[in-house]
Amino acid sequence: MKKMSRALAFLLMISMLALPAGYRPQASIQSQINSKQQEIKKLRDKYSATQNAISDVQKKKQEMEDTVRELDNQLSEAVLKYNSLMNRQETLEEEIDEAQVQLEAATEKENQQYDNMKLRIQYMYEVGDQSYLEILLTSKNLVDFINNVTYITEISLYDRKMLTSYQETKQQIADNKALLEKDRTELTGLVADAKQQSDDIETMLADKNAQVARYEKDIAILEGEKEDYQAKIDERNNQIAALEKQAASVVNGPASTGTNTSADGGGSQGGSSSGGFIWPCPASHYITDDYGYRYYKGYSFHSGIDIAAGMGSSIIAAGSGTVASAGYSNSMGNYVMIAHGNGIVTVYMHASALMVSTGQSVSAGQQIALVGSTGDSTGPHLHFSVRVNGGYVNPWDYL
Repeated sequence: MKKMSRALAFLLMISMLALPAGYRPQASIQSQINSKQQEIKKLRDKYSATQNAISDVQKKKQEMEDTVRELDNQLSEAVLKYNSLMNRQETLEEEIDEAQVQLEAATEKENQQYDNMKLRIQYMYEVGDQSYLEILLTSKNLVDFINNVTYITEISLYDRKMLTSYQETKQQIADNKALLEKDRTELTGLVADAKQQSDDIETMLADKNAQVARYEKDIAILEGEKEDYQAKIDERNNQIAALEKQAASVVNGPASTGTNTSADGGGSQGGSSSGGFIWPCPASHYITDDYGYRYYKGYSFHSGIDIAAGMGSSIIAAGSGTVASAGYSNSMGNYVMIAHGNGIVTVYMHASALMVSTGQSVSAGQQIALVGSTGDSTGPHLHFSVRVNGGYVNPWDYL
């Protein structure tokens, strides 16, 4: 570039000798070229700084996503623990209710037995000796009398034994119920702790997910800035090429206008465009944004044409070639790049779905994607661009 610039400067000096007397341009073409080269250097520095910033944010995003995965695992474990404790608490409540029913039944039996025993004791006290006399008179002999007296005594002992048994059963049920209620008190605390732990993890998880979303937004903005810097670099390169062509025409005379060429060399473009590319979106010809400078998130250079179309409309290859790249980026969304030879590449952005993959050969008119609104997009459309030797050019020259 430096050698070429010196040669151009020499040519300009010679050509200015042939200009009419008094002709002095305000700024030489060479100084304009030098200025553009300085602009490119600054833009490349900004491009590199933006790429470094993207890498830093992507690293932070990855670390945050790792934290989110760990919190997801912790939340799953906490929820399982909480559900298990809740199930245990439900079962415990049922056991306590059952114990209460048993305790009420045992208390009723105890009271009934106590009442029966009191009646018998009262009866025996009231009849007293008369009962024993009646037994003696009705007894056949002494043995029979002793057996009858023993029977009455055994009834009394049986009453006492049954009362004691009922009282013991009631106490066992009451003790079991008390233990269950103690377990319930402890379990209630464990359930509350598990619920708090689950809520705390959910809060942290929501915060981390929000941070990941912020990182993604930052990356998208930086990707957009990087794309803008690249577009401006391409634009400056095109301007330098035009200035060099202008400088050559000062000495050699104006170039013929019979062939459509571009700032990036032109010859390969003219050959490719002789047949022309076919329209890449058959469903629509409605242009919402054209190639060139525009105001979108600041004054910037738009590297292609935007064709508004219904979601899912067909996107076809504008010409035959090989898929150089097919994937996703935050700015372009789902995209396809097709290399057609001679340094010419067509670009299709913001698709909802891709029908081809990297390395695949495609024919002109073959469906390669569907219209969408992925990446940095405000609605369903196809962004179609043409690149020549790495620089964006006006796609209308090829359609």
